[in-house]
Order: sequence, then C-alpha cells, then structure tokens
Amino acid sequence: MNARPLKNPEPRYHHGNLVLTAKDVAEAISFKKDKQGFTKALRQVKHWTDSGLLQIITDLETGSGVAREYEDEPTVMIAAILQELVLFGWTIDKMEPIAARLYKDFEEGDPGDVFFAALTGEFSGYLALEFGVDSRGRLKLEKVHTFSTAPDEPPLAESLPKARSVLLLDLGAIADRITWPGIEIA
Repeated sequence: MNARPLKNPEPRYHHGNLVLTAKDVAEAISFKKDKQGFTKALRQVKHWTDSGLLQIITDLETGSGVAREYEDEPTVMIAAILQELVLFGWTIDKMEPIAARLYKDFEEGDPGDVFFAALTGEFSGYLALEFGVDSRGRLKLEKVHTFSTAPDEPPLAESLPKARSVLLLDLGAIADRITWPGIEIA
C-alpha cells in the first residue's frame, strides 16, 4: 500500500514546520496501514484535538469542510506517543499532563535532545512516567520526564527513574513505526 499523497500538492509551512491535516497525522501514526487502521487513528487524532491534547494552528471550530491544521513537529511524534499510551488503557485525563510536558519540552528547544534522538536514531530517547501509590492503594502519576543517552547527558544509570513504579517508553521505537506524510511505503 502506498502512502496517501499530501492533500495540498504544494506543501505549506508554519514557523518552518510542514503543515498537516488530521488525516495526515492519522496516516502517519496508524498501527494498521489499511482503511480500518486509518479510520481508528483519525478518530483518535480528532478526539485528542477536541480534548486539547494535540495543538493545532487553526481555530478548533473550523466549520464543515475546513481542515484542522497541525505542525508536523512535534505533533506527529506526540500523537504516536499518545497512541502507544492508549495500548496501556490510558484515558484523556491521564494523558493530559504527558502531552503538556512533551509540548513544553519541544517548545523549550528539546532539552536533552530527546526528540532528536527518537527521530534520528543517533542515540536513545525515553519518556519516563513515574508512579506512587495513593491513599486508596492505586497507582498515581507523580512525574513525567524525558531523557536521552546523548553523549553530553548523564549516564543512563543516573537518568533512570528511582520511583516505586515506572513506565518507560523507548521513543526511538515509537518514531520507527511512524509513516511520515508523503513517504512511500514498500
């Protein structure tokens, strides 16, 4: 199956980033590269946008027939991470602080080169979700942070979380499954 060509034959840019539609983002992150997988991913992208997890560069209420537009960076990577969290049964309210942190890290120039690591594969980038236990004996998200194994970063052993329970996502593995818009699939 070939990737669907971008809707606009002439790519548009916003602040140096490629402008994508919800369909482009969904195609990039869908696990199954068929109509059913695409439809499921598109519903998720629209729901995450309506819930404020994914940022758009157009008005949220665009009206009928007017596409919502996203910057490719960091939207595609963040959407792929959210989709990974859905596999763990995470809900919108639980993903909110994670999406906010990822956007913040990206806006601060990718401290620790985590996005760079994930996208280039030159070294490893991780998302660590650290949990404690609340008074009812349930896991409670306490800290969200990213780190990498970049040469100028502390050794991996120093970066690893010390919390009671941790969910550690390899962002490079997540980036590897993304089908970037306009790229042909073999």
